[in-house]
Amino acid sequence: MEVVLGEFGNQLVALAPHIGGQFLHSFSSQRASFYGVTGTPTIHVDGSRRQLGTTGTCSGDAANFRTLINQRLAETGGQSPVSITGVYSFDATTVSVSATFELLDPVTLVSPTAYLVIYEDGISYGGNAYHHVVRNGHSQAVTLAQVGDMATVTQVFPRGNWNINNVGAVAFLQRGTGTWNQKEVYQTAKLPMVADFRFVYECLIGSAPHGNGTVEFAAVLTNISDETDELTVSLNNTFGWPAEFMLAGESGFHTTPSVVALGPDEEIGVTLRVSTDAELRTGSGAIVVTSTASSRTQFNPATVFNGSPAVLVVGDDSYKFEEEIITNALTAKGYLYAHWDCYYDHNNAGPAYDDMKCYDVVIWHHGYEISNLLSTAEIQAIMDFMDAGKGFILSSQDILSQTSPALPAAFRSDYLGLGGFTVNVDADYAQGFAGDPITDGMSFDLTYPYSHWDRADDLVPNAYSTVIFHSEDQDRIALRTDNGTARSVFFAYCLNAMSESAPAPNNPATLLDRAIQWVLPQPSQSVPEQVPAGLASAIRSVTPSPFAWDAWGASAIRMRISERAAGGPSRLDVVDLNGRLVRNLVDGPLPQGVASASWDGRDASGQPVSAGVYYLRLQTADGTHSARTAVLR
Repeated sequence: MEVVLGEFGNQLVALAPHIGGQFLHSFSSQRASFYGVTGTPTIHVDGSRRQLGTTGTCSGDAANFRTLINQRLAETGGQSPVSITGVYSFDATTVSVSATFELLDPVTLVSPTAYLVIYEDGISYGGNAYHHVVRNGHSQAVTLAQVGDMATVTQVFPRGNWNINNVGAVAFLQRGTGTWNQKEVYQTAKLPMVADFRFVYECLIGSAPHGNGTVEFAAVLTNISDETDELTVSLNNTFGWPAEFMLAGESGFHTTPSVVALGPDEEIGVTLRVSTDAELRTGSGAIVVTSTASSRTQFNPATVFNGSPAVLVVGDDSYKFEEEIITNALTAKGYLYAHWDCYYDHNNAGPAYDDMKCYDVVIWHHGYEISNLLSTAEIQAIMDFMDAGKGFILSSQDILSQTSPALPAAFRSDYLGLGGFTVNVDADYAQGFAGDPITDGMSFDLTYPYSHWDRADDLVPNAYSTVIFHSEDQDRIALRTDNGTARSVFFAYCLNAMSESAPAPNNPATLLDRAIQWVLPQPSQSVPEQVPAGLASAIRSVTPSPFAWDAWGASAIRMRISERAAGGPSRLDVVDLNGRLVRNLVDGPLPQGVASASWDGRDASGQPVSAGVYYLRLQTADGTHSARTAVLR
């Protein structure tokens, strides 16, 4: 297909609806039914010609496609009686498509049906790259009877886990009735993306874990057009709680619309604030932006988790649903959570850092799965998440057996708390430790569907981890870890071997409740100034992040400095995404313990930096440690 696409250029548009596997969805099934397709691959050219199956070679298939395309071009003279114009746009949760169909010539169109289709290129799956994959679609009958008749069709699609940089939109008009070879396509057009403004939240999710709280969402509004545009910013308060917003430079929060003129590539910070009550629930509302130049209005939703930390459950167990033991436990204990199913919803991929960063706690569950557990990208995302001070819980009895990719030593030691381990020691019983904040008073049997599914590991703790369960053979099968920046809990036995019906405290609900409460940051408690022995120097926190230099003034940076690094050369720099130095904040010895610095959002020359993501880089005798922050203006 790529060969003939290169040959025919703009005369040819390719779409690939998949009717099985990971890319199957209802619109693809509708297209298969429309054509009566029962086998794959089946190639339809303008609804009037087709090729069934494949020749077995790319050159052979290209030759057949070329013949069918040339036949269709000869039949139509390369002309169409219909024109199509339109655009598509996207925000954090949706893709909007609009197209106008106009009849140009005095012809009769039989049951004309308009289609809007979202596709994606460059999808990596199973070691292959897939292009033109249909992600969603919409069809609607239209009337085009007289020359000059026009019909506009608009559809808003929910945005999936797509690489938006590889997403496009196509509109086409097709005969809606007849046999398969009568369903000709009258016209097709690839639609351009509208270029007026971009609105991006630093986080789409916020939480008031105890209720009766205030949640703020920081965002950046950018004019991405070539002309100055007047943008109206307003509030669509469907949260069910009081909400207000403020643009950078305004004197305070308000609920009335703001109008701001932005030049090309000019940005402004926007902050949304929601004040909650005691009710356990989620609530969503939106900042609404309207462009005067394009007349386009975009809703930008945000969600508050109230009365519960924001928890993300990652089900990474292939086609199974073994994470239900997690979600059942959370429901029983009154937690609000989002669910990420790697296999069914995300093409076997776990969440990236940007997908996790807004949650307070991530629970990653492998169940009894033994292969393809954590990729290099997923491991890095988890480390970035914990570097941001967030809590992580891993339930995986086979991750330490993974050899491709091998788990980085830093991930094992600094994030999981491992000083060593022995795999597959088995465990039929778990005994907690008196006084432990998670496992005090716990003891229970572990029951497996098959004996060979019992693959628990023995974990050797390091300087900043603690054993919380041992087995009947005194093997250490779970750890809790506090590395000074964030906390984690690692269960090296399968949680599914526990009984959900066992009385408290010996059930998954009690165990996960205690684990969540332990890994959560404790803002009400003072941070100890001592650095535990064995911990490397690191950046502990950056607050607020993101911050607006003209609203908050500065971001406070807290670092832990080890005994080894204390008194020696130390350097704290701000760098951009390309690693270029923006400003040096510390250049000299730092004392052992907790050290502080601040950054006011300015570069080395004293000028405010552009809005965006930056890294704080701490260099000591222990090595280099980095933390993310974001600047709004």
